[in-house]
Amino acid sequence: MVERTYHWRRFLIVAAVFLLGVIVGGGESSGSTLRASKSSHQPTARVNAVYMAQENSRVLVNGSGYALYMFVPDHQHRVTCNITCVESWPPFTVAPGTHPRAGSGVKKSLIGTVSFTPGYRVVSYNRWPLYTYQDDYQPGMVTGQGTNLNGGYWYLMKPDGMPLVPAGDPSP
Repeated sequence: MVERTYHWRRFLIVAAVFLLGVIVGGGESSGSTLRASKSSHQPTARVNAVYMAQENSRVLVNGSGYALYMFVPDHQHRVTCNITCVESWPPFTVAPGTHPRAGSGVKKSLIGTVSFTPGYRVVSYNRWPLYTYQDDYQPGMVTGQGTNLNGGYWYLMKPDGMPLVPAGDPSP
């Protein structure tokens, strides 16, 4: 019971800080209030495709240039990242009724949203919910690529709707 209470309090604290970052930052921020703010709820979320030399590939980024990742356990249909996971992997969210936009090099037909928490939806690409990574503290970083954290593998998303899976890693 004590552990359940601890997790509930932790969830409330993270949610309050997350919402404060959204209110104070007005959507995407530089990450000064909370790392999750760099990908937090936005009135108009934009998905762009850029070339990342370190990966020798075009990958998806949010409107501020932060890399967007998919989580293999999501199985192209729902967010499975729990509250501990969300601290490291902030979901790329929009409010209900708003729609993400396709930027340069992105297929509009692959952009969508999936349910997250009451009042929020996670931007998806080819049905994969999208996340940023806390250790990508500036645009253009891809430190989460190919990591096995929080119960599964994390991969960058490519504009063709497929994860960028390094040779030898398990395919989703």
